[in-house]
Amino acid sequence: MNKEHLLSNLQLWSDCLENPSYHSLEVGFRHSPVSKDEIINRYKQECDMTRENIERVITLIKRDGIIVDDK
Repeated sequence: MNKEHLLSNLQLWSDCLENPSYHSLEVGFRHSPVSKDEIINRYKQECDMTRENIERVITLIKRDGIIVDDK
């Protein structure tokens, strides 16, 4: 894994965790507000996916290390 790949993964996770209850495709189309249960479920799903991805990256780093390409 190289430094740019790691940084892009970290940025993606940060963006995904910023507001898990918001879904851009729902804007203007939902007829009711997001329920408390839906919000909790969205946070859980996002946390589960982020945790899986972090574990995958940890495995890649342990196996391959981080390749720093200083120019």
